[in-house]
This record gives sequence, C-alpha cells and structure tokens, in this order.
Amino acid sequence: MRFISSDPARSERGFLLLLLGLLTASYFAFGGYRNWPYKIESDGKYYYQYLVSAVYDGDLDFANQYRIPKYPWMKTEIDHYRFRDAVSPVTGRPANVFWPGSALLWFPFFAVSWAVGTLLNAVGVAVDMNPFGRWFQFGVMVAGPAYAALALVLLGRLLSRLHLVSVASSRLALVLVLFASPLYYYAVFEPSMSHVNDLLVFVVYLLAVLRWVERGRLGDLAALSLAGGLFILIRAQNAATVALFSLVLLFLPTRPDPTGVPVAFPRLRRFAGCALPLLLGILPILALNRYLYGGAFVVRGAGNSLDLAHPKILEVLFSARNGLFSYHPLLLVGLAGFLWLLASRPAEMPQWFLWTLLATFLAQVWVNASVHDWWGGHSFGQRKLLSSLPLFALGLTFLLEKIRRRSGNRFTRPVLAMAAVVAALGLYLVLIHVFVWSYDEPHDVFQWMFVKIPSKVLGRLLAGRAG
Repeated sequence: MRFISSDPARSERGFLLLLLGLLTASYFAFGGYRNWPYKIESDGKYYYQYLVSAVYDGDLDFANQYRIPKYPWMKTEIDHYRFRDAVSPVTGRPANVFWPGSALLWFPFFAVSWAVGTLLNAVGVAVDMNPFGRWFQFGVMVAGPAYAALALVLLGRLLSRLHLVSVASSRLALVLVLFASPLYYYAVFEPSMSHVNDLLVFVVYLLAVLRWVERGRLGDLAALSLAGGLFILIRAQNAATVALFSLVLLFLPTRPDPTGVPVAFPRLRRFAGCALPLLLGILPILALNRYLYGGAFVVRGAGNSLDLAHPKILEVLFSARNGLFSYHPLLLVGLAGFLWLLASRPAEMPQWFLWTLLATFLAQVWVNASVHDWWGGHSFGQRKLLSSLPLFALGLTFLLEKIRRRSGNRFTRPVLAMAAVVAALGLYLVLIHVFVWSYDEPHDVFQWMFVKIPSKVLGRLLAGRAG
C-alpha cells in the first residue's frame, strides 16, 4: 500500500490527506443530498439553527430563524418540520428537539467561511452572506469530509494503542469501513446530520479513556470530561455509552503512577473521571430544556415514544428496511472478528475496554430498537449506530491481520481484489439510495441491488442492441 511508509507520523499524515482528498472531491462532485445543490437538509437544518441563532442573535430563541425564507433552489422550507408552531406556553419560545453538539464542531468552519466571504466582498467579489446561502452551506458542511477523515485516522491510532495489528491491516480495514458502512454516505451526501460528528467524538472519547487509565493526570481528566460531555451533546442517547464507561472506570483498579510520584486524592480523581463527562453532557441539556420549555426534565425528541420493554432488535440488525447487517454485511464480519478477539484474550489488550465497548454497542442497539421509527426514516442504513464503528473496525482489523500473517505478512492479490469488490458494492448501494430510490417506495436493499437495478440495466442494453 503506497500510503504506508517507514515513518509512522509521515504515514499517518499521508493516509489523512488521501482520505481527505477522496472525501472532499466526492463532496463537491456530488453536490448535496440526493444531489440537490446544497448541503444542509432534513434534521441538519435544526442542528445548524443553534449555530445561526447563537452567532447572529446571541441567543437560542429560534423564532426569527425559523422564518428565514428558503432559496428557490432549495427543496424544503428552513423550518420544514414547523417547529415554529410548537411554542412553549411557559417561555414563548419555539421547540428544537435536536441537540447542539454538532453546532460546536461546525463553528470553526463557519468562522472561516465568514472571514473569507467578508474578505471577498471587500475586494469586489460578490458572496451571499446569508447563513443558509450556498457559500455558508458548502463552506461549513465540508466539515463532514474533514471530520470523517480525521475520525478514521484517529481510529487507526486507537488500533495502534491497543497493540492489535500491523498498519497495513488497520488501513485496509478502515478503507473498507468507510465504504461498507453508512460513513461515506453521511460524510459526502448528508454531512449536516450528526452522525459523522458522533463517530469522531466517540473515537476521541475512547482515546481519552485509555489515556486517563494509563496516566491519570489532570490534563487527561480534562480531555476525558470534554470529550464525554460533547459526545452526549451531539446525541443524547450517548449518555448510555458514557455512563457505562464511567461505571467501569469507577471500579477499575488504580494503576500506580509510572513516575513513582504518589497520586493525590486517588478516590476523588477516580470519581471525577466518572462524573465529570456525564455532568458536562447532561447539565447543558437540562439548562437548554429549561430555557426553551421552562422545565429541565422536559422529554425531548424521540423520548416520548421510547418503549424499552419492546425493542425491535432483530429488525434493527437484520431487516431489509435499513437493517444494520442486511445493508452492510461486512459489519457482521467485523462483529464476528470482535467476538473472536474477545475469546482469544490477548494479553497486551485491556479486556475491560473490549467488554465495555461491546456493552455500549448492545445498549445502543437496545435504545435505538426501542424508538417507534427504529428504521430511521429515510436514512441510509442504520445511521443511528454509526458511532459503533470502532467495534467493527477492531474486529475486521483482527481478521485481516490473521489473513495477512498466514500469507507471509502481506495481502495477496485475491484478498485485495475481494476488498475492492466489497468497497465497490458499498459505493454501488450508496448511489442507488441517492439517485434511484424513491421516497414513496419501501426500503428493500436486496431487491434494489440484485433484482431491480440489474434488470433495468439489462433491459436498456437489450433495447440498445435491438435499436
């Protein structure tokens, strides 16, 4: 693989630039969701409203933002869910059932877009500075490709920290995960959704967890707390993941400081490492609820239709309607590899970390299977489980390393050819979803991939020959 060199830092930079170039080129080549000529759509409009309202109004009252008229080239209204009609009788403010974490991650891109746009206008190049204009939409949402590339590189760093595999195996696994999961789609076509941000912050959180356990310094505590809090602010369901890791960290034996310096207040530090990530995620949500609705514990979003006693687990995993493994079967291979890794119990890997990662995946499956729209609406695959990709990447990398070692520490051409086919099939499914599938037709991945599209192509070829 050409993006692997003897210098680890140089190799990582090269891999990052390769991913960033590929995803950014796709981002601009394909336009927007379903190839509409803009980038902010669906739920993304409401994540973005936090940024727009905070920057332009200095508050989070969305009443005037919801009245922004849409451009002629936009498919739907700015407030297409009509949250402007759901006004709290207590505060007089309209609702926003989505979460503010993504807006925090988009702010640097917004600031750069504003600065460049202002400069261009000053020198006579006309730039539309409306926050919902194309300039800001494309300038801010390029965060999708950037954060997806960064997430994959940091995930590779996580694999290295776990002493799991060679660089060749991890890089091949990460490329496969990019195309054989919903990641490519949400980085390129719907970057205004929260899922790429969700994955990035989860990987950062996992790295912070390992660093906190290994060193236990105050800087590590700060990184752990900020990452955990932001992870919850991106999607509230992530509180279950942070809570599970916090519980494990609470009972994990304390490791001595490698420098020999006694750790001051060990119990207090341990409690802080468990409590602060949860507090930094939950307290802002409670404050936001009070600001918007007048009550800190108001149920938002899907919470009012959550039925934890009757989860649709098999449907979430295997249904032809956005099932996690039916849409992306390579993830099932990754799960098998992860279970094999658990059973092999490698001495150099922290078993508590692997078991907790598995527990958080099961918890996420349970929560998302308990929502009334477990299929995720018009989503591509099981998008709400995108942050679980680290588990599948671990398992897939473990399997690829087994194959590589049995082939003389290299990947044979048949293995690479098979990997290329898997990636191509993943891209094929993405393009079907964007350019062929109609909202009015039920999701059926098998019919689309292997019956409808091949029959259409064959029919056109036969018609061309007959002509």
